Amino acid sequence: MPVPPISLKEKAMVDEISSILATAIKNEKMGKDFYAEAALRSPDERGRNTFSYLARMEEDHLRILLAEYQAFREGKPWLHRDEALEVGKGLDISILPELEKAFAEFLPPFIFPPPEEAPSIEGDIAALEYALKMEERSYRLYEEAKAKTPIPAAQEVYSFLMAEENKHYKVLREALEYLTANQTWWDDWEKPFFEG
Repeated sequence: MPVPPISLKEKAMVDEISSILATAIKNEKMGKDFYAEAALRSPDERGRNTFSYLARMEEDHLRILLAEYQAFREGKPWLHRDEALEVGKGLDISILPELEKAFAEFLPPFIFPPPEEAPSIEGDIAALEYALKMEERSYRLYEEAKAKTPIPAAQEVYSFLMAEENKHYKVLREALEYLTANQTWWDDWEKPFFEG
């Protein structure tokens, strides 16, 4: 028996979900690359550790979204986030799929100082300020995506990602406040939870 064609409303929904996932994937890739570069450029080991931690978290989010995108494109239901992360660990994230038109505009890219300039606390402060905008934008993207989808499993994934971005925002804000006030990263007794 032939499969009936999908309606214009169903097609619009499929296109929107695809576009949201494409935007989220691009966004997480941008975040991962930004944090990895910031880790390389920080003059302080604690700064490098903070940015490296955030790069790893963004990579996990990227893997989750790629697995969801793959399942969606194959007509499968949304995966639980733990299953998506497990599937995503088997995906090669160095080769992203051809993604549809983005759902939203991205922040302009952060311009790191030329490599010949010595790393500085001011550079870390600028990177943290940019990262706060990036995390807030990600949160809003997932919030809007959650509101637009009627699929409970998709809502759960977006809720998880919103909570993650909120945690990142808190870490970044505290780091920025401390770094600005003290011109150094956290003292040993004031490290964020992921550093020990």
